[in-house]
Amino acid sequence: MNELLRVLVVSHGHPAMSLGGAEIASHSLHKGLNALPGVESIYLARTGHPVPRHGASALMSLRLTVDEVLYHADD
Repeated sequence: MNELLRVLVVSHGHPAMSLGGAEIASHSLHKGLNALPGVESIYLARTGHPVPRHGASALMSLRLTVDEVLYHADD
C-alpha cells in the first residue's frame, strides 16, 4: 500500500511578491518536500495590496504552479 504524506506549507508571503527570508525559506521547504518520494506539498501564501484581489474569492493562483495558492488579505 502506497501512502502519500500530504503537507500544507503556510506562509505570510510569497517570494514572487514579497522577497524576504521567511518567504524564501517556506517556499524552499515546499519545493524540497515535493522532491521527496511519497510526499505532496501545497503552498498557501498570503498576498495583499498592491496585488489586486481576484473577484469575490480570496483564493487566487495568479498563474503560479498548480500546487501554489495565494490568499488575498489586506490586514
